[in-house]
Amino acid sequence: MKYWETGHTIPLPWGEVACGYWWRYPNPHSQHVFSVDTLETRVEGDKLYAKRLIMKTNPLPSWGKHFFNVRRVAVVEEVVVDRGQKELQWYTRNIGLTVFMATVERVTLSQGGETSLPGSSETSVRKECWIDSSIMGFRSAIKKFGVDRYKKNCGPATQGMQLVIEEKLARDKMASLGISEVSNCDVKADQCDTKHSNANKASTSSGQIYEAVKMSLCETSQEVS
Repeated sequence: MKYWETGHTIPLPWGEVACGYWWRYPNPHSQHVFSVDTLETRVEGDKLYAKRLIMKTNPLPSWGKHFFNVRRVAVVEEVVVDRGQKELQWYTRNIGLTVFMATVERVTLSQGGETSLPGSSETSVRKECWIDSSIMGFRSAIKKFGVDRYKKNCGPATQGMQLVIEEKLARDKMASLGISEVSNCDVKADQCDTKHSNANKASTSSGQIYEAVKMSLCETSQEVS
């Protein structure tokens, strides 16, 4: 098994990032995401638990097509939001093509960056991945391919998430001022929705979760019922 980790910082408060997590798809950097479906949600004390099924279309390398010819891969994502500790953590694992390459990702969003002062309005993003393969004779090459691809994609994935959150905050602010405007992210999101129509079907459930999380995290005077 091969392991790799990295860290990023989003210049936004943790509460906003935790709320915006539910809206990160679609975005201009997630063209490979075909659909998102929420399977389960529950609240226990100060923690929100959710499980989602994500269909992705990550292409295989040319040499990998000799083993499989599958265009879509099912991925299960489980998330825990801890309001008290100001931490959101999700685990992602593929349930398809695991013989070829099994990938586990853990992403932790916590308040403040590594060099931030207490009370900072930044969010630390720690990303970790574990890659393994059961294809004898090609395991090292497959694991290296998996880690290299993760290194290439994890930065843009964080940027896409930040873009969606900033656009959402901008739309909320304009709505509070009675201003209506179509943003660049909206246009790109519409294009992504057209290309991946199933992703739009999940927007209602994601929107309901977002509103519940927003009430819990961003509006501390209210509680999730």
